Amino acid sequence: GLQDKTASALDPCSDVLIQLAVLNMNNQTPLYRQGYRPWSRTLPHAPRWRRLADTPEMGFSFDWGGDPNDGGTGFSIRWRQRLRRDGSITYFAFCAPFGYDDCQELVAELANGLTSAGGGTTLKCLSEALQEDWVTRLGSGIYFHRQELGRSLEGRVVDILTITAQNGDMTTSAEFDTPPQELGLRGPQPLDFPERPIVFFSARVHPGETPGQFAFLGSLRFLLSDDPRAAALRDRFVFKLVPMLNPDGVARGHYRTNSRGLNLNRYYHRATREEHEGTWAAKQMILQWGQRERLLLYVDFHAHASRAGCFFLANKIKGSRQAWNAGFARLCEVNSPHFAFSSCDFSEDSAAFFAGKDGLGKEGSGRVAVYRDADLCHSYTLECNYNMGKFPNTSFVVAETIPRWAVCPGVHQVFPLAYNHSSWAQVGEAICVSLLDLHGHNCCSRVPASKYGSVAKLLSTTPCFRDKKSGVEPGFDSVTCQDRQCSQPRCVWRSTVRAVVAVPRLRRSSEATSESGNSGAESHRSSSNSRTARLYPPRLPQISPRRSVSGATARHGRAAGSNEKRSQSAFARGRSSSSRFGSRSPGHGAVNSARRSSPKASVGSLMAGGAVASA
Repeated sequence: GLQDKTASALDPCSDVLIQLAVLNMNNQTPLYRQGYRPWSRTLPHAPRWRRLADTPEMGFSFDWGGDPNDGGTGFSIRWRQRLRRDGSITYFAFCAPFGYDDCQELVAELANGLTSAGGGTTLKCLSEALQEDWVTRLGSGIYFHRQELGRSLEGRVVDILTITAQNGDMTTSAEFDTPPQELGLRGPQPLDFPERPIVFFSARVHPGETPGQFAFLGSLRFLLSDDPRAAALRDRFVFKLVPMLNPDGVARGHYRTNSRGLNLNRYYHRATREEHEGTWAAKQMILQWGQRERLLLYVDFHAHASRAGCFFLANKIKGSRQAWNAGFARLCEVNSPHFAFSSCDFSEDSAAFFAGKDGLGKEGSGRVAVYRDADLCHSYTLECNYNMGKFPNTSFVVAETIPRWAVCPGVHQVFPLAYNHSSWAQVGEAICVSLLDLHGHNCCSRVPASKYGSVAKLLSTTPCFRDKKSGVEPGFDSVTCQDRQCSQPRCVWRSTVRAVVAVPRLRRSSEATSESGNSGAESHRSSSNSRTARLYPPRLPQISPRRSVSGATARHGRAAGSNEKRSQSAFARGRSSSSRFGSRSPGHGAVNSARRSSPKASVGSLMAGGAVASA
């Protein structure tokens, strides 16, 4: 009998049950109490990362033994794992990892495929990074540019990607988006598209927060796809994407810091090249776009261990601008089954100065610093929970007009399913779709079928949008928002009813003095653009005493209607020749605003993202 047991134990086809323990971890008691478990994969049999199955044989347990600084044993987890005796290797991680080398390989494959004549026709590399069998096709007419934004303290590359639609013959009359001189960037510069607002996404400033990375990849895949909504976004905006802000922290397996132990998302307000590498370089670019009044949206992709669901950390803005700030978050809830508006936190300006556990306030976070220094209305941190949501999202609706081939797998996941790559990727896609809903025309919009019915009504749900007595806040015009028929036969807005709402003007209160002098020109612009009028958020007043925003000259007001009535033909025809974003750069004169339909107010949001290194 003993010989039989010994032979069985040495049998290469038999399994072995081992006990594993991970000690000295961050205290993640709330997360594991919710049912979260580590991730694993086995090569070559099961190459995709999956959560460990919570079975009786596994016997998973966790324990908080007190702060080690006070003599405690810290946080630990234990479980039993069955392994195969066939030479396979099993890896374990806190969350599905995505390393620096993975990022470089992915970006290089995208660049080769999009810039070479023999490039591929699908985005299989992104689907593989997101562990999905669903593969979307590559869109047409895409302008894609990869540039080195800078180097980390240990010499690793920080990339910045530019994505938009090609604009005619770009070889003869092309101008370049010249970066600030202090950056000293080398190599070819990306082309400039001055008539299009800029949208900025970044991830992995906190290297251990990989759900934010997968949400970022979901946005990237959507923007490069042949989805008609993605094509409309490329025609209207320029997307600047930084896939990995803190490559040293990712390569070292850090959770929130860089190679010097600094939390880079606490130094945006005083970042230096010598210590804060990627965030310093990104901030210089953001400030330049803000000064030129080009920046529209800022989002930094992160992950969250305690608060359930996917949500925004945002700034609370006084006055009617808060309706636009909160309206973008409400649209994300309409467009994603995993996003929770009720979990969003719109913090008062003073709250940023309260010190956290690390002794640093959030005035140095990207979300707050960009809001203050770049005069940006839409500035967010996207937080994606590692585990799952707290409640089912009743605001999400299925858009019947979206082609079936364009529906990503994450849409079909419903509460209380645990999050995975597809869930986070769908949230990233929803952010892009919400941008089109708020600042463009979305023929496949979910809004008409939602409880709001229109974007105008969605904006009016924020109390500050209307005055309590008159129904119209001072400085607003009461405008008839008539939904125009779109040239697309399947446009969801063709049968929309009319609505009358209060609409903010496109000017600051300080510009009232210039109103009389511009009344004649304004009347002409209002009549010539009556068919393409739409809602626009007013720009924020200058709130940072430390720097002035160039280009903050008197701006012309413009009455606007709801965004639902924008037709795709109007996108191509363009708008008035007057500049809405000020001058591009000193000595270049006014920017031609033809084909520009986005608001003056910038929308930005920091969503810090990160990933955990594998075992």
